[in-house]
Amino acid sequence: GKKDHTSGMLNYIIDAEDTTVIPTAMYRAASYGRVEQWICQQFIDLVCKTIKDNAPVDGVFLTLHGGMALTEEDDGIGLILEKIRQAAGEDCVIAASTDLHANITHKVMKNVDILTGFHEYPHTDIYTTGQRAAILGMQALRTGVKPAMACVKIPMILQAEASTTKEGPLHDLIQDAEAVQANGEIIDFSIYHMQPWFDCQEAGAAAVVIAQTPEQARRYADEFARRFFGLRKVL
Repeated sequence: GKKDHTSGMLNYIIDAEDTTVIPTAMYRAASYGRVEQWICQQFIDLVCKTIKDNAPVDGVFLTLHGGMALTEEDDGIGLILEKIRQAAGEDCVIAASTDLHANITHKVMKNVDILTGFHEYPHTDIYTTGQRAAILGMQALRTGVKPAMACVKIPMILQAEASTTKEGPLHDLIQDAEAVQANGEIIDFSIYHMQPWFDCQEAGAAAVVIAQTPEQARRYADEFARRFFGLRKVL
């Protein structure tokens, strides 16, 4: 299939012999202004109806851009995850993959168990980002253990065109974070640049880390966030 994060996620889940996939809905849009509230609500209603019609659902897997403001509220991704959590229940594993330009809010973190964002800009790891969320979500379902996740918000907005990870300080940050993951200190990480054209509350970059323990997740989210913020004058 197409090498986007939806196919990266679906291909992994569909190949699992112990899984029944229940399709819901897919909406696509180009970058633009605020999304009409009713469009987002229509998506929420379709997904939540499917969850309730097939209850109990063990896991919900989503691919979201994450940079969506609505006509009636700022936090589109937070609203989607909040309503899905209410429909699916606290025991359900909710895993989502996003663009690195997503705006990660308190509502997002409260309602998702696993969050993976692109590492690369320009985006060359879209497929594997969906795969990362699928692998970790399925692992949580099979073991019955949700991993720890921490987010540190950064008071910084980057110029998108100048924020490449192919070279320079952001490349070095990603390489070093990947080395920490390879050493087994953390399970996964995402460095969020955020969409710089947002005009909303809670706007800003973020570092998200998934680890075995809350202490490890918080430690490395703090470390990556401090280092990212420290680059603000050279980006």
